[in-house]
Amino acid sequence: TEIAVLSTGTIGNNVTKALAINSNNKIAHYHFGFVKPLNETLLHEVFSSFKTILTVEDGTIKGGFGSGVLEFAALNCYKNTIKTLGIPDDFIEHGTILELQKICGIDVTSIADLLKGS
Repeated sequence: TEIAVLSTGTIGNNVTKALAINSNNKIAHYHFGFVKPLNETLLHEVFSSFKTILTVEDGTIKGGFGSGVLEFAALNCYKNTIKTLGIPDDFIEHGTILELQKICGIDVTSIADLLKGS
């Protein structure tokens, strides 16, 4: 496996669906049931085993789950490629949950397309 997708919250369902579309056995999905405290034992395992880490959350990127993972990587001197997906630090238009997820790039199709290109 090459890519680990880390998710937290209900957005993990989108990750699961995106992986079902992709069916790439080089991608693993780890779901974190809580953000604080981060499961550092699991993170050490993930960072030791995968080249690329993708975090997906339906919360804000800055100051959220992805930021916590980035801080963990920096504190432990990991050099993996890390990409964070979530709600950007911008004003988001009103819409349905699916429309808002599409705008933020965390809908099933966007995640599947990103993983397909990896």
